[in-house]
Amino acid sequence: MLALKVEIAGQQPLIAGVEEWSVLAAHVNALRGASGSLTADSFDFSIGGLTTRDADGIAHHFRWPRVPLGIGSTVAITLIETDTPHPPAKLYRSDHEVQESPFTAEELREMRLQDYLELKKEFGNEVLPTAHLTEMSTGELFLKGDELYEHGDFEEAFSAFLMAAEQGDTSCMTRVASMYTCGEGVSCDFDKAIEWELKAIEGGETCALVNLGISYRMKGDLKKAKYWFEKSIEAGDGCGALELAKLYMVTPKESERAGRYLCLAIANNNMCEADIEEAQELLAELQSYQSNSNT
Repeated sequence: MLALKVEIAGQQPLIAGVEEWSVLAAHVNALRGASGSLTADSFDFSIGGLTTRDADGIAHHFRWPRVPLGIGSTVAITLIETDTPHPPAKLYRSDHEVQESPFTAEELREMRLQDYLELKKEFGNEVLPTAHLTEMSTGELFLKGDELYEHGDFEEAFSAFLMAAEQGDTSCMTRVASMYTCGEGVSCDFDKAIEWELKAIEGGETCALVNLGISYRMKGDLKKAKYWFEKSIEAGDGCGALELAKLYMVTPKESERAGRYLCLAIANNNMCEADIEEAQELLAELQSYQSNSNT
């Protein structure tokens, strides 16, 4: 088939071609960025075209990914015959009856992210509008939810986290569970928290193990709380050892076991500084109690 072999600045060539083509075109595109915008002047190269009409009289557009150009970039195009062209990034229909997007899902996510950054620049430290949450990727929803949470807008933060969690984002599942546990932006509901923590664990989110133990502890189910704290320790999370030590410190008879778990937490490399300090303080308190008991 006919194809265009494109080499840009000596990089690995793109071989663009489709079997049923009627138009095959190459373009150098120049876009001037708006004054004060995050988008600067940009230059890129693209190839696209149109297929011949099928049995239903429908022709499809096709295109390959845009390639950025810089000042001094050279573009060499050779017309060749080949049986192994690179497939188009997108094949789409655009006529008077059907209008499909010419962009891939990845390109749309990148465009939405750029829009988000533009809004962030415009609004500064103000909370950004939430009208376009449904158009955001899960990663963007996490960032948006985190920003709203930091500004104290818990209801909107919960909405952003929940939207991403329902799309399978395990990090957002843990945030949804935490907000259910604390009653932030939503009514406190330990059962809902447990439901989302279990989903996060199924998705491979190991930090949800200790959170699940805490939820069961707050419900008063200490047996299940211990079980999940132990699972957290097995996964290498020192926070599980810290939380388990707190359970055992309630009973003086278990002080020795509590001390062992506190030492395990302090020695864990995955603990944050605040949790290590808490474990150290609890261990000092426990040792002081044991010393006084022996005198």
